[in-house]
Amino acid sequence: MIAFTREAGGETGMTIVSPFGLQLSEGISLTKEEEIVGEFEFLTCVPQGCLVETALTTDQVEILQNQNPFNINMRTVGGQDLLIVVETNGLSAALERLNQY
Repeated sequence: MIAFTREAGGETGMTIVSPFGLQLSEGISLTKEEEIVGEFEFLTCVPQGCLVETALTTDQVEILQNQNPFNINMRTVGGQDLLIVVETNGLSAALERLNQY
């Protein structure tokens, strides 16, 4: 699950709930094609999965809005790379609605 929020300072926040069985020390990375958009650490794990919470830069938000799809890259405890492809159809409109609040 991925959720976008509007932070108190006006930044765009992003929360990712990932599956269990990951190397938490590796964190995650967001990529478009072969370019790394951002690298983030896990915050904690809850019964639903492990959480990444971060505020995105303006550049990161623009890249995610204009790149369809983008990828979430993780590594399993077994050492396998795990790639989740995220379609961004509707993301721009959703983020515009967040700006209204």
